[in-house]
Amino acid sequence: MDPDFIELQAQGITQGATLKSAYILLFKEKGGNNLVPTLINKEEKDIIVSGLRTNFSFTSGLISSLSGAFNFQLQYLLFKVSPESLLTAHLFFLQEGLLHSINVSITEGLAVAIGQHKPIYIYKKDLMLLVNINPKEGVIKFPLSSMNLQLLQEALAQAVHNEEYELADQIKKEIQRRTTAEE
Repeated sequence: MDPDFIELQAQGITQGATLKSAYILLFKEKGGNNLVPTLINKEEKDIIVSGLRTNFSFTSGLISSLSGAFNFQLQYLLFKVSPESLLTAHLFFLQEGLLHSINVSITEGLAVAIGQHKPIYIYKKDLMLLVNINPKEGVIKFPLSSMNLQLLQEALAQAVHNEEYELADQIKKEIQRRTTAEE
């Protein structure tokens, strides 16, 4: 395996304490102490939990069927951090001696990797960007860029309710940046 890869192990899913529709998927560095929190929404949480309970997801079953039909073998899931500081997922598979990859959602990538008993990796440099470095035990902070629009709107409402106007302004600017980019 690539020496720049670190293997991750899924540790669990918990609901965020302040945002009702946010869930935290927690990974731990295999053989290490670094924890990597990943923000997901309720639908994504349900897909992962369903995949863990039944050891099957629609995507995992589809990958199994396609691998037989097109003669490829799933190798691993790789997380990368994009230039926008977003976590992305890529499934790698071997076909006729060549390694190929496809971009997938974090949720579906996890469902496939777990369902197919394949390792989950991240680049060492990306791990250091995502490691939860926070002096308060039990507190996890996420960059605004890691939140989807629904979570940003919920965070904005909560910031205004808590009279955290500087944070509310930052969140509002992030929402405006995204909605302007979509137009």
